[in-house]
Amino acid sequence: MKLVDLLDTIIGYFDIARGARAHALAHKSAVKIRVLPQYATVVLAVYVEPYLKVYKETGHWPTVELGRFIFSLFIALMVFPPLYRQTVRTGGHIFVELCLIFSAALGWRDLIGQIM
Repeated sequence: MKLVDLLDTIIGYFDIARGARAHALAHKSAVKIRVLPQYATVVLAVYVEPYLKVYKETGHWPTVELGRFIFSLFIALMVFPPLYRQTVRTGGHIFVELCLIFSAALGWRDLIGQIM
């Protein structure tokens, strides 16, 4: 396998908009595909999930941790691209898309538990 092919494979893994982009090219339509807000929403959901759980149980907000944010980035980059590739829609409302992604990403622990 050539280095270029390997890099294409790696980039393809993280490109959650490739299906939507191919659809837009096939129909010759100019579509704005918003990938960065989707990744940011997954990171945010994974990051706040344990804080929401603690707040629900105790009524107090726990201290913010940098390690939790780094872990959220890891989960968002490694686990969610193949799962969210199907949620990228062309021409849809971004707010609705992000709400769906946020609510689904709150259940990341269940997803990891089923994979392992």
